[in-house]
Amino acid sequence: MSQTSIDDKIPAPVSNGIIYDYTVFGSDSADAVLANRLSKQKDKQVLLIEADGTVTTDTIHMPTEGQYARGDPHDYDSWELEEWSFNKLLPYFKNLERADINSIPENEKFCNHDQKKGMMDVTVLEESNKLNRLFIKSCEKNGFHQTKDYNADESLNGCVSISQISTKHGKRCSTASGYLLSAIKRNNFHILTNAHTCRVLFNEEKQTTGVIVRRDSSPDKEEFIKGKEVILSAGAIGSPRSTCKISTLENLQRWSTEGKDSLVSNMIESHAKTQVSDTQLHFGRVAVDAELMKNFNFNPKIYEQYLNSYLSDGEQLTVICFPTLLHPKSTGEITLASRDPFIHPIINPNYLQNQEDVQTLVEACKLVDKICHNEPLNNTIRSLAKEMNGTETIDDEDKFWESYVRKYTVTAYHPVGTCKMGKQQDEMTVVTSDTKVKGVTGLRVIDASIMPSIISSNTNIPTIAIAERAADLIKNI
Repeated sequence: MSQTSIDDKIPAPVSNGIIYDYTVFGSDSADAVLANRLSKQKDKQVLLIEADGTVTTDTIHMPTEGQYARGDPHDYDSWELEEWSFNKLLPYFKNLERADINSIPENEKFCNHDQKKGMMDVTVLEESNKLNRLFIKSCEKNGFHQTKDYNADESLNGCVSISQISTKHGKRCSTASGYLLSAIKRNNFHILTNAHTCRVLFNEEKQTTGVIVRRDSSPDKEEFIKGKEVILSAGAIGSPRSTCKISTLENLQRWSTEGKDSLVSNMIESHAKTQVSDTQLHFGRVAVDAELMKNFNFNPKIYEQYLNSYLSDGEQLTVICFPTLLHPKSTGEITLASRDPFIHPIINPNYLQNQEDVQTLVEACKLVDKICHNEPLNNTIRSLAKEMNGTETIDDEDKFWESYVRKYTVTAYHPVGTCKMGKQQDEMTVVTSDTKVKGVTGLRVIDASIMPSIISSNTNIPTIAIAERAADLIKNI
């Protein structure tokens, strides 16, 4: 489940006597959406399997606020899949939103849906922060126009805006709180937490018969759960691992990822971001500390050496700029390290392998530096870039920023494309446009892993929209 759990409101337990119509194996933003939408069919039995359990800390609900962004419509159209064009997805973006009527403006083309019916809260980050206002003014002086809604079409030519966020009254909205809480009372919906899917089972006709799971409470015991259709929604890392855990019921022989029956596209693509169109900047509030920097994949020494002394005052405002590479030319790969389903895969993201990506981030850093050193920001903030990067390349601006990019670029944790959706004849296609896995019956993948290429935003909201659309495809709506 994305970001949070459903505390003690657990629905009916798994029953050994049930053959589930849909078994959803999740951990991605899509799983709760699918569980909710599919269990609306009262004649269908739905099981959601979650590796995690109940979250006992309130901090998971708190800022940083979840960025709410749909991405550029052209991103979806570039997939060249009729069922997944932006116009096909737009109703689902609207359907998932519960927009704040006081802060989200209506727009003739991209107007929001009925504010009372969506599942995910959408608000606008408050503008009271002085630095936000100064940054916007500086951006306007550097050629960007301000917009109230960067999810509208007017944003496509470059704009600056206060962030839209999936947070309301200081509490972050997740698919668990948004979708599962309204589904858990249904008699036809079951959830199994603290359990891991080890294998998907097939008969000799390559039709799914169910899944093998292990519960945390009995990790050495394998349990067979019968099912007609299995839906993998474990994310761009979890789902390709799961498509390699396929067995026949008779001999439990796993299919090799290197053999002719491989179901995995080993391509992986993700946003990369550097600390200081093809790039993007975000507004967001967060308490900067060593743990946060660790989550951003920074070396702890960076915090201690460059930031800690500036953050001793609890009221100190600090700005961290993350120019984000939206359309990387570099692609990586993911491969299985072992046949053991609990061994993590080998991930080689290949960030900055393509020099064009480096140059794009160099230009982005130069732009951010220009914005921050012009009025009205220049008298308010002090850049640490030279201190962090050293002065050995200070006389050559491009070389300085290339050195900086190569030292401090980190992942944005938005992998896609590992179970690529595409046309039947494409050798790299894992699932076809109906989300069904090629070569077998009864297995689907629905999450960020099926995106053929990355979109110009965080992947959370687009993944939810994909799940909404996929649920209707499954139900033949």
